[in-house]
Amino acid sequence: MFIKPLLATAIISVASLAGAQTKSSKQFLADIRSPRGSGTWRILNGTVKHRRRGKSTISAMLRLAVLFTPKRMTAQSIIDNRQGYLLTQPFKAGAEPAVVPLNEESTKNPLLGEFGIHPGDLTMSFIYWKLKKELRMDTIMMSDCRVFLLESPDKKQLVKVWINVRYHFPLKCEWFKVPVNSKSEPYRSLEVASFCEINDIWVVNGIDLYGPGWRTKVEFSGKEAGLISKGIPKKLFKSMKKNGK
Repeated sequence: MFIKPLLATAIISVASLAGAQTKSSKQFLADIRSPRGSGTWRILNGTVKHRRRGKSTISAMLRLAVLFTPKRMTAQSIIDNRQGYLLTQPFKAGAEPAVVPLNEESTKNPLLGEFGIHPGDLTMSFIYWKLKKELRMDTIMMSDCRVFLLESPDKKQLVKVWINVRYHFPLKCEWFKVPVNSKSEPYRSLEVASFCEINDIWVVNGIDLYGPGWRTKVEFSGKEAGLISKGIPKKLFKSMKKNGK
């Protein structure tokens, strides 16, 4: 995994970095859950490819538009130009995102699920799950991370999240089905492949998801980002026809 910001000039002082390492679990997660990117928007266009053991690779176009305001994040994901979801996530611990399908086809024959993706994966909504405990710090590609175990609202899943202490962003996640013991293996995992900077705003270039017998790769080749104060694109969120065609 290659994290581009690690090669860039540090944007946080050594003192601030040390503070991120010494804050309590709740304080650190509170910072993560109230992103410093409030007042910004992003549009990411690219492709998603999925390969399952014994089957051919399938691919589709993927568009993700995100709007950050001080109190919430609103995101729209569209796959293959015919299905999608609108997701609203309040910046509050334990708050579940509201996920609304854009048309009937998105509910009846969810294409996103065929690629192994949940709507909340693309927006990292799982970071609002209840804190179970913090684990020992770890390093991913020379990047110091604080590691947390979070519990889903229905208490049927746990997610182990590696969060970069410098950039306050999840770099890796592993989901486990409850109950969990010392021999439990994740049934699905996510890794952020890389970042880049656009107009002083960090955006994700790609995401890898995988589990036993399958792997999904998301790559965003087209990226736009900006400040709300300078205007929001009129077509940030697109409309979707009822039948998806």
